Amino acid sequence: MKFVPLSMLIITVLSAQVAAAQAVSLTPDAVAAALQTGAKAKGKEQGLVLRDSMQSFAASLGPGTSGTTASSGFSVVLYTPTTWIQKQASDAAKRYQQMSIEDAKEELLEPVLRVIANPDVPNTVTAKGVQGTSSVDHVVLQDKDRKITIQPTFKESFAIEAANAVGGKAGYNGLVLKFPLDSLKELRGPKGDREFYVVVIGASGEEKKFEVKKKHFEDLP
Repeated sequence: MKFVPLSMLIITVLSAQVAAAQAVSLTPDAVAAALQTGAKAKGKEQGLVLRDSMQSFAASLGPGTSGTTASSGFSVVLYTPTTWIQKQASDAAKRYQQMSIEDAKEELLEPVLRVIANPDVPNTVTAKGVQGTSSVDHVVLQDKDRKITIQPTFKESFAIEAANAVGGKAGYNGLVLKFPLDSLKELRGPKGDREFYVVVIGASGEEKKFEVKKKHFEDLP
């Protein structure tokens, strides 16, 4: 019979406890509350949405003097575990379906900040209209002093196609990313009151900083 040292047993037990805590970041009551909130929303967005306000303003003015067509600008949607579950329940309610607490699988409960980064796509595809637009290459979180940069632990691309009525098409990629909640807590500081940036890096190297302000914190429960 092979004997395992007591110290190794303790480490193994503690590691299992830590892993379990990381896998489930919400209590059953919190999950139930999130499901109820999402179901009432019925298809409405549950995450924190940040858009390129300057690009949206430019788009409202129509084509510029250079002949290029206005574009959507980059945008991001942020989800905590709570708002991610709310989103699933909201999407289900839109389809006249109902999520139960048993449907909240381990993947939904991950202690991560999910970020969906949408590409900058042209509002109209023309010969010159694709100029200045871009896919998303990467996303990081940064404090305002740029002393702390948090890299994603997961990154997956998705495709978006812009098209016009005569068959012109242009393809773009966005990203779905995950950042550990512990890293988010580091950015927000010990009191949880520090503002921070979500930095979107375009395929051509351009950057767009989205500022997460204190007024946004209530959307990141």
